[in-house]
Amino acid sequence: MLDILLKECTAVVDGLEIKYMFKPATQDVRHLIIIFSGFGYRSLFTYDFSGESLKDVPCSILWIKDDFDGETCYYLCKHRDFYIEHCVYKFITMVMDSCHLTKNDTTVLGASKGATTSLYYGIKYGFKNIISSTGQINLGAFLELPSHVVTREAMYDLHKNDNHDFFDSLIENVINSAADIDSNIYLIYSECDCYQDYTNINKLLSSRCKNFNEIKVVSNLINNHNQITKYSVPLIKSILLQSAYGIAPRFRQVFLGSTSDVPMAGGFDNFEIDKNPEAYFEKVSYNKKSMQISVVSADRFASKDCKVFMLLEGEKSYRFELKPIKGKDLNGKYYKFDYFDINSCLYELIKPIDINQLKPSLYDISLVRISGNAEKRTWLTSLKKFSTVLNSEDDVLGRIYQNKNDECVRLFVSPSVSEREPDAFIIEKSEFSKTSLFFVGDFIKYGVPLNSYSDLDFYLIFKNIKTGKKSLYRIAKGGNNYLRKKLFNGEMLLSNAVFTLPGYKRFVIGEDFTLDDGLYDVYISMILLNTISSVYSYKYMFIEVQNREISFALENEQKYIK
Repeated sequence: MLDILLKECTAVVDGLEIKYMFKPATQDVRHLIIIFSGFGYRSLFTYDFSGESLKDVPCSILWIKDDFDGETCYYLCKHRDFYIEHCVYKFITMVMDSCHLTKNDTTVLGASKGATTSLYYGIKYGFKNIISSTGQINLGAFLELPSHVVTREAMYDLHKNDNHDFFDSLIENVINSAADIDSNIYLIYSECDCYQDYTNINKLLSSRCKNFNEIKVVSNLINNHNQITKYSVPLIKSILLQSAYGIAPRFRQVFLGSTSDVPMAGGFDNFEIDKNPEAYFEKVSYNKKSMQISVVSADRFASKDCKVFMLLEGEKSYRFELKPIKGKDLNGKYYKFDYFDINSCLYELIKPIDINQLKPSLYDISLVRISGNAEKRTWLTSLKKFSTVLNSEDDVLGRIYQNKNDECVRLFVSPSVSEREPDAFIIEKSEFSKTSLFFVGDFIKYGVPLNSYSDLDFYLIFKNIKTGKKSLYRIAKGGNNYLRKKLFNGEMLLSNAVFTLPGYKRFVIGEDFTLDDGLYDVYISMILLNTISSVYSYKYMFIEVQNREISFALENEQKYIK
């Protein structure tokens, strides 16, 4: 009696222990899928397609594990004794009988090692549907690889000298030996699979099989053997669903995927450097000395010796090398297809950037990947809006943000104070004490285009007259348009800014900020994120600080504040 629980079970057939899992059919579907597995990710043994991929397929499904006395052998033989094949096939017939099904109601499916087995069993025993994805057609050459020594020693007869040729011709011989191939065969492969050449086997099957379907994966998203089947899962699933209802799709020869650049998260088609945005902003951290930035670079063509650089291009260009950060699982976050592994594609700067050393400018950011003589370049983009202010104790400040027009990431480095003044500077309200400041005013500059109010920043700046050191504090913006309507007509920029902490709170010395003892010029600067010339400053007052208290303050109107 077949155990129908989806858990590993065992059956003994002619003395051989067979490990398997089974899922019964749902609805009124009368079809069986037999799944042969490839090599496991962490061990030799696994059950392929046992996760979510076939969860809603209504067929009965039988998974058989290629684990016989602790060795894997393509479900075929030990030392060229094919009793394992005999027992596995006998077990399959027992399952079909218990389900009251025949070979015409059955599909054999496998990937990689399992694909070789599904093609072998399917043709030799006449199963109606065969789905074989990236199998080892030249099995002998594959087993000779150093990484498969365990399987080779289990399958080879070490007393014979023709093992390589015997297994290399195994699939071809079973095709030639078949009297009539009446199966529906779906053979999936890709030229990026460096293990095998499918040219001869495709010609042979085309001449021997009435419904042979050659499915060649050509997508640029695929660059190695392990990714081919994962990419093809939607097609495999569609074939299984049609087969479940007795439908046999006919493709003959089709190409799966696109050879053009395909975006990771979609939708970008206006990049001058590279239409495939494979560089994504992850996060930025900043202290008073430097900026560290992390990015995701999913270059599917990169080799192990690939180097990745970040370029800043403004009035002057800079180039910084990045290093990979291992062990970060980013599948699904930046890439919408789960068959592509980007676990090793998170990078950060080898050495953080000191923005004080950058020439003030608006910088475009791109990534360059270099492997040998090949170079590939793309913009750094962001999937979500962000804007991070980079304050500095030196004479510059910055902001890294997402550009709203093209989703690219840019860095703006600006002087904190310039000689350009506003057209009008009005203090509506001011309050001072020995330990705190509060004022509200209008910083008016007209004739300057502004895409959004978020493209505008205000800073309160204390410049030590003796040392020249500047202390910068980003302050809030207000939205009162009363003066704009009263004083001006036409296109212009007029901002009503609240120079205070959020919530109209006071600046409290020693709590909100600290100042060393000394004399300070106090500026208010308006910074626009379009050109470096859009920095306007107004020297509002002059103060002296002693013991964390304001001993006196002098406004521009020569009014003493005690």
